[in-house]
Amino acid sequence: NWNTHFNNSAIINKKNIKNLKLLWKNKSIKKNRLEKDWNQNIEINPIIINNKLIYVTPDWNIVAVDAISGSKIWEIESIFPPARRGIVSYIDKNKNKEYLFLPIGGKIFKVNANNGKVIKFFGNNGSVDALTVIPPMIYKNNLVVGSIYKAIQVFDLNNGKKKFTVSLHPNRNFSGAVPWGGAALD
Repeated sequence: NWNTHFNNSAIINKKNIKNLKLLWKNKSIKKNRLEKDWNQNIEINPIIINNKLIYVTPDWNIVAVDAISGSKIWEIESIFPPARRGIVSYIDKNKNKEYLFLPIGGKIFKVNANNGKVIKFFGNNGSVDALTVIPPMIYKNNLVVGSIYKAIQVFDLNNGKKKFTVSLHPNRNFSGAVPWGGAALD
């Protein structure tokens, strides 16, 4: 959670690390399809939400597997590349529901994290128009998006209706710099 690349747990240490064993592995592309379907390198870290490991494959599929057993729970095939900087998860504690916000092909899709189904009542049939390469941020009941169109767009987290847009360079005639390394909301 803190991106420190350090875990101070004493469960694994110098004495017992040699005893670790592989429990499962998952291949994302079949060997005979590797060259044909290898579309891009993937720079998205997998996320874990309630024992579901969710990741993006080099052939642009989004996959959820059981983090304990490695068995596939669901898979979404995408014809457009997912944004290469991350996925955002959200747990709605009032409704006891888990969601993902996936930037794909100039849109952000809201997906049920348990079954991989797009939430159709969000935005326009499950997505909002927001071209970005980084994951959105969640603040209160808002989905905040750093767009490559030199703007910050804010949508209702539940229904996807656009609340407002803040132009970052209103008097400039250029497309703006792409937020590359991620974003933070302060």
